[in-house]
Amino acid sequence: MKIPVCYLYVVAFPILTGVAGSILFNQDVISPDRQSVRSGQSAHGKQEAQVISYPDPLALQSKTNANKHTGDDQRQSYFIDTMDLVGSADDKERVEGVEQLVAYPGMESEIILTQLLLTDSNFEVRNAAALSLVSVKKPLDTTIHCLISALGDESKDVRFSALSTLQDYMLRQGDNLEYNNTIRSELTYRSENTRFPVDTRNVIKRMLE
Repeated sequence: MKIPVCYLYVVAFPILTGVAGSILFNQDVISPDRQSVRSGQSAHGKQEAQVISYPDPLALQSKTNANKHTGDDQRQSYFIDTMDLVGSADDKERVEGVEQLVAYPGMESEIILTQLLLTDSNFEVRNAAALSLVSVKKPLDTTIHCLISALGDESKDVRFSALSTLQDYMLRQGDNLEYNNTIRSELTYRSENTRFPVDTRNVIKRMLE
């Protein structure tokens, strides 16, 4: 039995219309901001479209960069506070500042510590500087010479702290013969120089044996 063509049109038209409508509906819902559509139930029990927004990657990157800058700003702020302590007229605050400089490794901190080691009027500040210099991984030649000069400090604590830091440098740079030979040569000279305190010279001799 042949089915009239007009009957096929009557059946197919609603189906094609529904498909086309669904496509157009989805295109209207999805926005350029990379949104997706999910069906959900309303309070009246009817199905309605729910729009789910995905975060913009560029916005996330901007937020990450902002957090990074905030961290850098905070670190810079803490460093400024530390420098205020280092420059304080109060001895205890200078000691505190010197101890905090260890958290900011770099040439600037290293130079400040060596200056305080040789010039500060308070022996506790000088001693803290000698101890803090042990945190320097690759000390400058001037730092080594400043520590060696500190072996003649009037304070026994400062002398021994400076010697301890030099010894630590030698142990860490065991494979660097030139580096170690420089320190050893300087220490040998000081151990025989009568201008240096006897107790310090004796400790140096035992250390070099």
